[in-house]
Amino acid sequence: MHRPKKYTLFCILFLLLSVSHDAWAQSVHGKTETSFANTWILGASIGPDFFYGDLSPQGFGIDHNVSFAGSIFGGRQLTNVFGLRGQLLFAGLRGLKVKTSNDVPVNQSFSGSLIEFNINTTINFSNLFSPYKPTRRFFVYGTLGVGFTNWNTKLTDLTTMQIIATDSLPNWRSAAVIPFGLGAFYRISERINVGIEWTFRMAMSDYVDQRVTGFKYDFYDYLAIGVTFNLGKLRKRSPGIREYPYPISPAQSVTPAPLMAPLEIPQTIVSVTSPPSEEYVYVVQIFAFARTAYKPETIRKRYHIAQPVKKEREGKLNRYIIGNYKNLEYAKELRDEMVKKGIHDAFIVAYKNGQRDHVVPD
Repeated sequence: MHRPKKYTLFCILFLLLSVSHDAWAQSVHGKTETSFANTWILGASIGPDFFYGDLSPQGFGIDHNVSFAGSIFGGRQLTNVFGLRGQLLFAGLRGLKVKTSNDVPVNQSFSGSLIEFNINTTINFSNLFSPYKPTRRFFVYGTLGVGFTNWNTKLTDLTTMQIIATDSLPNWRSAAVIPFGLGAFYRISERINVGIEWTFRMAMSDYVDQRVTGFKYDFYDYLAIGVTFNLGKLRKRSPGIREYPYPISPAQSVTPAPLMAPLEIPQTIVSVTSPPSEEYVYVVQIFAFARTAYKPETIRKRYHIAQPVKKEREGKLNRYIIGNYKNLEYAKELRDEMVKKGIHDAFIVAYKNGQRDHVVPD
């Protein structure tokens, strides 16, 4: 099998494995709903591109092999680790060589432009090696893809300034291309990210610079500075979240667990640890996690909650509650405030003698 075909099949297999991982994760763990995974993205970038081939200078000749490029792209963040993107790249091309390493005169240059389309997968290393946290803002990732590049270039003899070879318009040359590289981005807000990405692109051809000698494949790389936008409705949820409303049917009922240590509460709030025997104390449950135990302070900061967040555990279930009122109307106001913050499933729970008693109906 020829090497270009091996590279192409490898990239296609890699993309299929990425999508298969997403399907497996959702079937085993259930579909997660977060402001990171399961979101569509749209972005653009600009930056320099560098050519490496038969007509690239000895060493790093930034004055002779650097052009300007820009791209637009869109895709979907499939999971907290894997994403899939489609990218359209527009770039200039140029290179120059005066002599070989053995001082054999060359005196040739080339210039032109290219259009490339590729599909690539992103692998978020930050979330791969450390579980995703809602408060994380900086991410490092890798990318690998496959696509096609189309170019039109001309080769010039620097001694006579005559064009030696060219791709006459509209007959552009085409070849498969394999982009791979690294990147990083910073989340400015729920919808906007800024980042930097450096990708190397191997064209499955030696004709990009119109000169066929020692290099079997021509390379160009793209140093991109870009911005991406998260599209669609973003729900402020943490991964693995699952709400458990009460009351439930008698057949499903469980023995309520006592509250943990009493909350540190403002003067207007009454402690739940020792209410009168016939009185209720009302709290607002905002989340319940079946598999993950987040720190209460992480939840509070993530959703900009002014009140202290309390965690109570029942079996494998971790509940997160806020507020501590004898007055039901105060609890309803707090519940409505959480709904406005995007925690749409918040509800009120009544406690009696320090134990969970029932959910207050809307």
